[in-house]
Amino acid sequence: TGTPRPLAAPLPQVVPALCGVINDQHNKVKEAAREAIDKVGSIITSPELKALAPELISALTDGAQHEHITKDVLDKLLGTSFVHHVDAPSLSLVCPLVQRALKE
Repeated sequence: TGTPRPLAAPLPQVVPALCGVINDQHNKVKEAAREAIDKVGSIITSPELKALAPELISALTDGAQHEHITKDVLDKLLGTSFVHHVDAPSLSLVCPLVQRALKE
């Protein structure tokens, strides 16, 4: 099963763009971005990252305001043993988070 290829391919570009508007001042923009990121979390294929998806999404959506959320999920990522293939769509939730953490 998994994500259809045409939908999965652009996720590494789409998720950072969504993160850029996740805390927009317009509620409809914010809600649409959060809904889209939730959908990304539901279609990732890596079992290890799928288990962390709710926390990754929380860190992406609320972590900028609450640093401890980001730190906690990064600690969990560090403690995760990856035994399955991790594809680009699965990493689409991880990379923006790591990139933000490195900037901070």
